[in-house]
Amino acid sequence: MSTTAKKAPPAPPAIASPFDAELGTDEKILWSGRPGVAAYTMAHARAAVMVVPFVGMAIVSNSFVANNNHLESLSIVTWVFVAIALFYMVAPIGANLKARWFVFYALTPKRLLILHTYPKRHVKAFAVKDVRRVVAKDVSRGVGTLLIDADGAVSKNPARPRAGFYGVAYVEKLVEAVATLQAANKAQ
Repeated sequence: MSTTAKKAPPAPPAIASPFDAELGTDEKILWSGRPGVAAYTMAHARAAVMVVPFVGMAIVSNSFVANNNHLESLSIVTWVFVAIALFYMVAPIGANLKARWFVFYALTPKRLLILHTYPKRHVKAFAVKDVRRVVAKDVSRGVGTLLIDADGAVSKNPARPRAGFYGVAYVEKLVEAVATLQAANKAQ
C-alpha cells in the first residue's frame, strides 16, 4: 500500500487593500471601512442650499434683460447663474455615487486616512498625534460620524463638508481607538 502525502491547499490570494500604496513600510491598517451612503450624502446636502441664491440671481438677470430689451449679452450671465445652481443641485447626487464606490476610510497607528479614488486618486491623511480631538456625532445603534478636529479638516466650501468618517459602524470604538493611539504616542 502506497502512502501519498497530501498537499496542502494553496493559500488564498491576498486581497489588495485600496490603501496599500499609501501605507509606510512599518504601517498597518488597524481598521478600515466605507462611508454610509446616506450620511455621506447628507453631509454634502448643505450645498443644495446654494441653489436658492443662484436661481434668484438668474431670475433677476433674466427679467432685467427681458424687460429692458437691451444688453442682450447679459443673458449669458443668466445662464452662468443657472449652471452654478445646477452644480450645487447635483453635488449631493454626486456624493451619493462617490460614497457607494469611490471613498474608503482607514485608521493606522500613525494616521487617519480618507481615500478618494475618483475622479482623481487623493488621500487626506491626519497624523494621530496632530489631531486635537475626534467627535462621534449622530450616533444611532453604533453607527455614526467621526468628525476630525485637525488642521485642514474644516472646509468653508459648502460643497465639501468637514473631514471625517461619515456613517461608520462602531464609531464610539473608533473614538476610543484614536484616544488610545494618542496616549501611546505621547508615552513614546
